[in-house]
Amino acid sequence: MPKLTIDGKEIEVEDGLNIIQAASRIGIDIPHFCYHPALSVVAQCRQCLVDVEGVPKVMPACNTYVREGLIVKTNSVRAVAARKATLEFTLINHPLDCPICDKGGECPLQLTVVEHGPGYSRIEGPEQKKVRQKYYLSDKILYDPNRCIMCTRCVRFTDEVTKTGELGYNGRGFRKKIVVFPGKKLDNELAGNVTDLCPVGALLNKDTLHEERVWYWKFKDTVCSLCSNG
Repeated sequence: MPKLTIDGKEIEVEDGLNIIQAASRIGIDIPHFCYHPALSVVAQCRQCLVDVEGVPKVMPACNTYVREGLIVKTNSVRAVAARKATLEFTLINHPLDCPICDKGGECPLQLTVVEHGPGYSRIEGPEQKKVRQKYYLSDKILYDPNRCIMCTRCVRFTDEVTKTGELGYNGRGFRKKIVVFPGKKLDNELAGNVTDLCPVGALLNKDTLHEERVWYWKFKDTVCSLCSNG
């Protein structure tokens, strides 16, 4: 089992873990959007950048794996500045509609902005932002391309977990969006999970749309994962 040092703390973990997983063992939360432990690593949101000793540039923690003697700094000046710049870029086209977004209160992007963001923007947006129309990917799942940060979790879920491959993306830049492949329907029995996987409010469930805020929910222990009666 390799020993490594993260923010001055030496830990020993099993081989095969990435830095996000290793850091979580000692209570260090590295912000991330595209990474999910059940999906393949794509390292495209660049929100988990950290300093690794001996490497000339900051590295994505999700795609950097533990090894003997590794020294990592998650809170160095360079790493913090890189994550703030990435976050600022992510927010350029993201709408400020947290008060009316179903994900408000449990949104990783919202929490990351509060905990790690600069708290201001150096970029002045246009007086009238271009707004793209929402549309349904299925009978139940509503997609808002204005909120989407292209983490591709939903696409990888249908490729790797359900293995049905209904979702993809097309377009470039601001016009890039998630689409259902022609001739296919997002109707597999696990399709509803994409709304939970989405780290922002881009994928919404029609059945619970604008119903209730997460802080009104009552959480209970259960032995049954299919319902709340347990």
